[in-house]
Parts: sequence; C-alpha cells; structure tokens
Amino acid sequence: MPKRSKLVATDPTKNVLEWEECQRIEAAATNQRDRCLVRVLYRTACRVSEALALTPDDVLPRRQGIMVNHLKQRLLLKCPSCAHRLARDTKFCPGCGDGISLAQRELQEEHSRRLVPVDAETIRLLRKYARVKAPRPGDHRLFPITRQRARQVIQECARRAGLDMTVMLRTDREHLLSPHRLRDAFATHTLARSAEMGLDATESLRMLQEVVGHRSAATTMKYLKVGAKEVKSWYEKVTE
Repeated sequence: MPKRSKLVATDPTKNVLEWEECQRIEAAATNQRDRCLVRVLYRTACRVSEALALTPDDVLPRRQGIMVNHLKQRLLLKCPSCAHRLARDTKFCPGCGDGISLAQRELQEEHSRRLVPVDAETIRLLRKYARVKAPRPGDHRLFPITRQRARQVIQECARRAGLDMTVMLRTDREHLLSPHRLRDAFATHTLARSAEMGLDATESLRMLQEVVGHRSAATTMKYLKVGAKEVKSWYEKVTE
C-alpha cells in the first residue's frame, strides 16, 4: 500500500485535487463499478446524487454525452395565516404581522435535465459496465448504491492511492475526501486549461455553468482559482 499523503489546499478556503491525483483515485478502483463511478464524477462534474440516478439509457454514444437528471429539493417556510414566505427564525410575519410560533413547512421540488459532453473512453467504459453489471430487480440504475456507499467508495479508492486525507490551510484540520472534491477538481481544471489556451473567460464560465448545472453564474465563478505559483509569477512581473 502506498504511503499516505496529505493534499494541501492552494486556496485558503478550498482544496483542489490535481488532475493526476484524480486519475490515481480512478486507477485504485478494484472493480468496474467503482472505476466508472469515479470516472463519471471527475470527467463530467456530476453531483453524486446525479451520478447515482444515471441509467444505461442516459449514456448516449451518438450524442457523445450523458443525460443528467437533477432533482433539487428546498424546504420553504410560510406564515400559517397568510402563506407569506418566511426566513428562518422569523418572529413576526412581514406580510400580516402575526407572531410566528410554528411556521408552515412546504417541500418544493425542481426537476431539470442537461446533456453533458463526455470523452469517448468514458462512454466505452460505461457501456461495457452496463452490459456486465448484475441486474437488480426494480432498480435499473448504473450505480445501484446509496450516497453513503458512494462516499465510502471514493474514500477507499483515495486511501489506496495514498490521498485519503486533505488539509484545509485556514483551519489546519484534516478531512476525508468526498465525491464533491472530484466535481470541484473538474471545474477548476477546465477553467485553468481554458485560460492557458487563451479562450474567452466569460464564454468558458458560461459553458462550465451549463456542464455543472449551476443556476447562477456567480456560483460557477467560485472555481476561478489563483494558485501560489501564479501569484508569485505575477508579483515578480509587476515589481521588476
């Protein structure tokens, strides 16, 4: 087993896996299901819930992508007297002025679909896995496991690759890797690569927003990272 190493965040608020480290995590998978799961997460930037909802029919070779279904649930709080929407810990309704002792709760669901482009090798691996995976009665998903098990799979693969722990610079605390780190890695790497290629930054952000399924471009902008090397290079240039 390789010696464990700690990933140090290049940004004070978030750690980002290197592309080569993502590949090491995939290579550490011990079966086709786990390898395909890791690959889907870091090659498409799917949320883990989206990856676990995929079926063989969502893999579209002719369109060179996968169809991702997203279900977002939000708990809304409303005034029981006038149904005015409330913020958390609201004491008095801004609509009718009544005191709020117990807010009315309403679960709101939003469904959306998006076609995410993916490389030919990922398509090939997913189709091959779909043909050989053991069927489960009533469950046609590619990855018929729970979110908790998916998280364990990622952590087990990362541990075998020697990358099981991350260190946050701000808190200096260690954290186990989560599936979301692979999504973060894809988004950060693609924007960095776009910059290296001289692609339009606004257009790159818009494309990434579509791929990752963000409703707001402001959310996507959090992936615009500046590493320590880039800062040092900039500083040396402007202070010559």
